Amino acid sequence: MLSADKYFNNKVRQSINFDDSTNDCDLVPKFEKIKLANSLSKANKCLDAIKIFESLDQSSFNDIESEAFGWAIYRYISNEKNIKINTFKYFLYKYLKLKNNRPSILHSVILNACIKFENNNPGSIDFVKFLELWNVNFFQNDDYIAKEFKSNDGKIIQYPSLVSRALRIAIDNFIKKEYKNYNISWLVKFCSHAFNIMSYDQWFGRDFAQLSHKIGDTKKSIEIYKNLHDKISKTSYYWSEFGDFVKQADIDLAISMYSKALMQKNEDIYVIKIRLKLAELLIQKGLYENSKYELERYKNTKNKNLDSNFYKLYDLVKNAQSTKSNYEFYKSTQDRLSNFLYSDIKVVECLFYNKYLDNNTKKEYYCFTNFSDKDFKINKKQLKIVKETDLLSCFEFKFINDKPVISEIKKSGKSIGDFKVESPFKIIIGSLKLSYKIDGKIVQYRNINYTSDLNPAFGFLGKDFYIQGKDLMNFSIDKESNIKVIYRYNPKNQKNKIYFIKKLS
Repeated sequence: MLSADKYFNNKVRQSINFDDSTNDCDLVPKFEKIKLANSLSKANKCLDAIKIFESLDQSSFNDIESEAFGWAIYRYISNEKNIKINTFKYFLYKYLKLKNNRPSILHSVILNACIKFENNNPGSIDFVKFLELWNVNFFQNDDYIAKEFKSNDGKIIQYPSLVSRALRIAIDNFIKKEYKNYNISWLVKFCSHAFNIMSYDQWFGRDFAQLSHKIGDTKKSIEIYKNLHDKISKTSYYWSEFGDFVKQADIDLAISMYSKALMQKNEDIYVIKIRLKLAELLIQKGLYENSKYELERYKNTKNKNLDSNFYKLYDLVKNAQSTKSNYEFYKSTQDRLSNFLYSDIKVVECLFYNKYLDNNTKKEYYCFTNFSDKDFKINKKQLKIVKETDLLSCFEFKFINDKPVISEIKKSGKSIGDFKVESPFKIIIGSLKLSYKIDGKIVQYRNINYTSDLNPAFGFLGKDFYIQGKDLMNFSIDKESNIKVIYRYNPKNQKNKIYFIKKLS
């Protein structure tokens, strides 16, 4: 088991030479010295406070005394400019030997100070082992929460949580360094726990996937990246990294992912490494013309300081015919990708029941439901397969994290009569009575000219069930009759939302 004595070498553990300015208080009782040191610490005379604490037997400190010494250490290492690496490590060693309560605010801010120091002095702390000593079980609940603040231009900026920042540095250290015979299971286990809490944090998620890949758990990497799909799947780096995870096991799938990356809107300079990775796999599949295209785009974009692998690859395809574009090839690979991403997701059939224009955003939305647990809207511009004339038609959907995958929407052979209506949706059947608004007056259906082109202002089913005129118009109800209504009660506005109305014979 790792200990502070094992982590910090002898040079770090040696006491810093303090002057003898505190010797004149040797006869002062211990509690008075600690009281004085605590006052000096709070007055930002941290080194003077530390001198007093250092003159005492710290092994006899109780938790309150340890806490006081810990705060003096924190204030010193966080405020002292140009602090030397060994000095910083010495005070970390002194802190970790204390017996203060953990988790605590002090314990968390000590870690925060270490993160800042490591960022300013990369590699100065073996952060993986330090975090093990600090003990990830001592994070506070608030340490998982990202902080938000407004920038000068009014934009909301999210600052990563303490847990995220600490774990990402530890993961980066582990991936870049060689840790022979080191048991990393504690970090992997905690990252899994943290990701369940911080699934919103895509940057931590990406790093956790890289850690999983590093230790050979590609299955976990793929699971994480599937979870991140709805957050970052419109980026090239997502598909590039995803392709890296799967290429050992499935070249065709990796090709489809690299192709997806190149189908995103990016300047060439940002995707040249992806072109090189794709070209290598295309050669393995014997697709020399397509590979040559990628290599020439790579060369023309980078121009100089080409990767040594480029020359090896190009030598294999230089005699192949040239092609003007690989875009159609990219598209031809996407069925393989869709099958991988969505084949195990069940189909949910939903009815296109309404469309409306948002008066604030001026965007038009189409509304869908399965009369059970799904009721959602989609911006019309996103929907190529759904037309206005499809109102009251059914479509197949697949959902990831309860969001519909737009690319997977298909027409369904189901009709509205095939749906089973489940709670919170309800059905009501009865006789409809219509009312009209004429010259500012409410007129009953029986008192108007039946040949009139007027649309009903509202209607009642029975005595109490109110139906708006626009709902009646949506379902072409302009005469009194027996009807069937599918609706859902909204407790917020205490109104019924109408999903379907049908005339009964």
